[in-house]
Amino acid sequence: MAALTGRQREILERVLAGQSSKVIAQDLDLSQRTVEAHRAAIMKRMGAGSLPALARLMAAAEGGGAG
Repeated sequence: MAALTGRQREILERVLAGQSSKVIAQDLDLSQRTVEAHRAAIMKRMGAGSLPALARLMAAAEGGGAG
């Protein structure tokens, strides 16, 4: 998590809450492409190949991972 920028952490929280890139973009007054670029950077920095893998990583980082 520390490797992410403030904006990336904000977008990550919204992604994990189930918001679409379109909704995030509207809420944060960004273009959808910008949100998608942030999502891609988050996935790369966190070493996650998919959204479920990212969610598992975050759960483990927060102490909620079982495996």
